[in-house]
Amino acid sequence: MEPESLEVVPDEVEQVIRELEQADGTVDPSTMGARESLSDTALTRILERLADIDAIEMDADGIVGAASPDGDPAEIAERAVEAQGELRQYEASRLEMMRQYADLETCRRAFLLRYFDQDAPERCGRCDNCETGRTDATTVENQHFPDNAEVTHAEWGNGKVIKNEAETITVRFDTVGYKTLAVDLVEKRDLLTLNGEADESQS
Repeated sequence: MEPESLEVVPDEVEQVIRELEQADGTVDPSTMGARESLSDTALTRILERLADIDAIEMDADGIVGAASPDGDPAEIAERAVEAQGELRQYEASRLEMMRQYADLETCRRAFLLRYFDQDAPERCGRCDNCETGRTDATTVENQHFPDNAEVTHAEWGNGKVIKNEAETITVRFDTVGYKTLAVDLVEKRDLLTLNGEADESQS
C-alpha cells in the first residue's frame, strides 16, 4: 500500500470550502460529506491549513467554528496549498538540521540551544566536540553574522543565526525554516542584514 500523499489538492480544498459555506453553525469534521471522497487524514490536513490562513476557526478538538470561509473559494484554496507547501519545506529543513547535528564539529549543546531559540555560548566544554578540542579548531571568529544574531532576508524575512562555519552560515527563518547559505554569496549579494543595522539605517 502506497503512503498517502502529503499534498493539498486545490479541487479538494474547494470541495471542503463549499461544504463549510453551506453549514449552519459549527461543523464536526467526522460528519462532513467530504469524508466520502477524502480520507480523514486528508480532510484534517485541509482544515488545518484553512485554519492556518485564518479562513476558518477550529478548536482544539477539531470542531470548525461558526465562521465559514469568506472569499473566493479558488483563491482561498490557492492560499491553503501555499501554506501546505511552506509547512513541508519547514519540516524538510528540520530533518536537514538533524543531519547537520550528526555531522557537527562545533559545540553540540550550543547547536541544540540555538535550535530551540535559546542563546548559547560558543562552547559548553562538556560535549564530545568540546572535550576533543574539535569545537575550538572549527570555531569561526569575528564572523559578520555571529551565532545568535537576528537577521533579515529580503525574501524569507526575519531569522536567527544557528551555526557559523568557515564557508557556510545556517539561519532559522520564521517562514521557511532552516537555510544553510554560502558565506561568500551572502556577502557578495548582500543577502542578509543584521537587524540592528537595519534599525540604524532607518533612523
